[in-house]
Amino acid sequence: SYYVEWLTNKMEEEAEIYFKKIEALGGVIPAIKANFFQKEIANSSYKYQREIESKDRIIVGVNDFQLREACATPLLKIDEKS
Repeated sequence: SYYVEWLTNKMEEEAEIYFKKIEALGGVIPAIKANFFQKEIANSSYKYQREIESKDRIIVGVNDFQLREACATPLLKIDEKS
């Protein structure tokens, strides 16, 4: 399908941009030493959390479409004597 091909091309273009960033740092080893990957992970997780909190990213049951009534699950009680 054309849409799948478009998505594949878009992903390829974005990956190529990312590889160029790593090359600009001198390669993978210098990027690791500069904490590039750790910073990218931290920035990505921060952005993801902000999207959830602002409801730009909907997660059913977490930040939208939650059950209104309390849905208490009964706890299993184990007798200490057993």
